[in-house]
Amino acid sequence: MSNAITEKQYNALKAEVADAKKKADRAQGALDATVKRLKEDFGCKSVKEAKTKLEALELAALNAEKAFEAAFNKYQDEWAEADDDD
Repeated sequence: MSNAITEKQYNALKAEVADAKKKADRAQGALDATVKRLKEDFGCKSVKEAKTKLEALELAALNAEKAFEAAFNKYQDEWAEADDDD
């Protein structure tokens, strides 16, 4: 049993390798562009750093939302009492 491949199989494999290399190059280019944009827009040096900043921003937004809801509820309670006094 021979491990030799035909010229047709070789050419097919060569084409697959070339296609995979093109896709990898495109993916690398997209990643490089994303990292560049993260750096320019948000001062992040990596995707990991961007994720960390995003988590911090999401937590800050959640805390701000809770603070707003608490202040709004307090406002509603105070004005509901004022309306009852009329």
